[in-house]
Amino acid sequence: MTGTTKRWQVPPGSQLLWERWEHEAVVYHLLSGETHYLNETATILLDRLQNGEQTLTSLMEVFSDNPDPCKTLAGQILQMLDEFERLGLVEAKE
Repeated sequence: MTGTTKRWQVPPGSQLLWERWEHEAVVYHLLSGETHYLNETATILLDRLQNGEQTLTSLMEVFSDNPDPCKTLAGQILQMLDEFERLGLVEAKE
């Protein structure tokens, strides 16, 4: 399964409480009881995922006017998505 066929989202019913600053945020995940620090990129990604299901391509478009896949950007986003999934903040599906 490749990153372009997967779709990610914050699981339905999952509650995230945010505290945001200009370029960073912390998010408290009510289900796990854990608080996570997010840099600017992670904040943008998780916010977008909280607003609905996204593909790798749609997430890459947030950071570029050109949706042509860039391996470095795609790899960085996939790494963050894997970490979000490991933490239970998002879920992936085909």
